[in-house]
Amino acid sequence: MKEKVKNVIGLQIFSNEIRAVQVTSASDKLKVSAYGSARLPEGTVMGGIIAKPEVFMSYLRELLTKFKFTSRKIILSISNQGLIVRYANFPKVSEDKQRNVIMLQAQNYIPIPLTELELAYCISDEHIRDEAGNPVKEPTISALLVAAKRDMLYNMVDTIQDTKYGSYVVEDIVPTVTTIASVVQRSAPFNTYMVMNANNDVINILIISGGKITLARSVQIDSTLSDELNRSERIEPDKLSELIEIIKNEFWSSVNYYRISNGEEVEALYLSSQVTELFSARPELAADLGVEVEIFTMAPYIVAASEFPVEKYAACICAALG
Repeated sequence: MKEKVKNVIGLQIFSNEIRAVQVTSASDKLKVSAYGSARLPEGTVMGGIIAKPEVFMSYLRELLTKFKFTSRKIILSISNQGLIVRYANFPKVSEDKQRNVIMLQAQNYIPIPLTELELAYCISDEHIRDEAGNPVKEPTISALLVAAKRDMLYNMVDTIQDTKYGSYVVEDIVPTVTTIASVVQRSAPFNTYMVMNANNDVINILIISGGKITLARSVQIDSTLSDELNRSERIEPDKLSELIEIIKNEFWSSVNYYRISNGEEVEALYLSSQVTELFSARPELAADLGVEVEIFTMAPYIVAASEFPVEKYAACICAALG
């Protein structure tokens, strides 16, 4: 991993909080050289947009100064209402025409006009033969679509890079759930499993089978619950229970659809979340879902002080990896 990282900051921006980790290379692992988080005043970030740039940057600069960050290079990890992930099938055509086909047909899978989005895709599979090994009449490909609202991306980058606030540079922007999945794939002992990133505003879900992404969903959390989660420094037990039920329901909704579509069972759930209180619910989730439940961690890949809360900052470290 070390070859991809040279003293950068992985940054997560939530509606109510910012989290940051600075990592540098350390032998065959990554060294956490600084980390910290800060609560944001209500209304600073709304719907993924930094509504109050001066307030936001004052909190970000204070965080980076207080916890002795030295790098000015930032990689953003995005997971909010402005990010959409989808798994879709397209006709297979010649390589020089494939991008145009995907861009033309992607609108069928995304509920926001493509003119308002930055769209990227990754081809995960192709279907050119049937089960008997014979060529199919209409070959297709499967692709992961990752779409982000253009105004959200420009707003974040322009705010952080505004020279009146400092000399920060946004080197990259990565979707939280896909970077987590890329790390999970390195060592997951399961053939078919789910990666879920659950935050106060949105839940992003991927199902991976045989090393390939085979399902992708983005689910908005009810605005009433989302607002209450964002306002509270400590989540009340009843609200945590409500969020846990949503996670269970979305797990089963995805698993049942996947079982019908692919005839396979999901063996495990890898869970990441802004809501750290969820991590203590792992035994409950495992018992109710009937699968292995793992809290996503970067512990095997880092060198850090013993008190470093690695699960809380795991997605930031993933962002630093790009």
